Amino acid sequence: MLLGSGPQSFSYFGLNLTLSITVWAMMVALTLAIGEEVGWRGVLQPSMEARYSRFRGTLYVGVIWAFWHLPLNLKGYNDSSRPFLNALLLFPIALVAFSFVLAWLTRASGSVWPAALAHGANNTISPAFLLTAKSWGADSAAGLIGMLLVVAIVVGSTWRTRSSDSGTVALPKA
Repeated sequence: MLLGSGPQSFSYFGLNLTLSITVWAMMVALTLAIGEEVGWRGVLQPSMEARYSRFRGTLYVGVIWAFWHLPLNLKGYNDSSRPFLNALLLFPIALVAFSFVLAWLTRASGSVWPAALAHGANNTISPAFLLTAKSWGADSAAGLIGMLLVVAIVVGSTWRTRSSDSGTVALPKA
């Protein structure tokens, strides 16, 4: 916490948390996430979308991205209590879902930087929840549900934007 970790009022804690997450997200994005996002969203995503479709290309990038992390995850990097379940099921589901958000950010902005910042924010926020875990199952379910809700919001907003542009309800392009 950039502004200290002792007792704080609710508003000061909110400011401290927001500032800390923002600064750390930018640092992670600048040092780590930008490299991944240039590769995944800057190079592979357009290639996969051109070869397949927007939906399938994003799905494939998400699967490749998830299993690219497999060696570290099997060693317990993202979940030391249940590395195999996390590496083979939970992490791939979350990353495939997150891939749709990052692909949307990249397409909407025309740049990999928003995806890198979101990736950095995710990497900054996620470990904070693991430090104070109450129950592995509850925390894993909450993280997965949270990621799927973010995807639902992005898909829903994209759907509304497309349907309002054309005057009819249109399904997202597959």
